[in-house]
Amino acid sequence: GKATIRVTNVFETTSECAVHTSTAADPIVDGDVIANPVYDRNRLFNFFVAGDFDLDFDGKIDDPDGEQIRRMIQDWGGKLQPAVDTLTDFVVLGAAPVASSGETAAEARRKFDAAKQEARTLGIPVLTRSQFLHFVGFGVPRNAKDD
Repeated sequence: GKATIRVTNVFETTSECAVHTSTAADPIVDGDVIANPVYDRNRLFNFFVAGDFDLDFDGKIDDPDGEQIRRMIQDWGGKLQPAVDTLTDFVVLGAAPVASSGETAAEARRKFDAAKQEARTLGIPVLTRSQFLHFVGFGVPRNAKDD
């Protein structure tokens, strides 16, 4: 998008927002539509989360298996799914896992790759760590590399 905003007040049918970041070359102007594709007060979105996440962008995994990402989704009113299927609205992918809870590295990687492939096959949007964090208003450093 061309800018980011922060919600400052929530009312019955509207919200008040402040522009957080924008560019001088493409400023927000009257008539621009502001939307968040992963939130709708009238719809419950289904999410599948896979991989390990570096949430503070220091190059080290601090959310193995995406537990904090799952909590953010639930806090936002989203529903978590145990697998990718036709009911999945979004897949959030972190870094490929090394291993989790007793699984071998090969098995953890196989599950991660299978979820990624199933999302592609079904045409389900895949959100990277940075994309997801932007959508939920989590600070992403300006110099953060795309993932």
